[in-house]
Amino acid sequence: MIYSVEEAQHVRINQDHTITVEYEQPVMARVFEVTI
Repeated sequence: MIYSVEEAQHVRINQDHTITVEYEQPVMARVFEVTI
């Protein structure tokens, strides 16, 4: 799967198979569920 995230400051792949995307504004932070 390909993820295109714009304006993301930090992208982490967590051990629980989720991708955490952090923006400059915390309210914009999102978590994407992925299958690995």
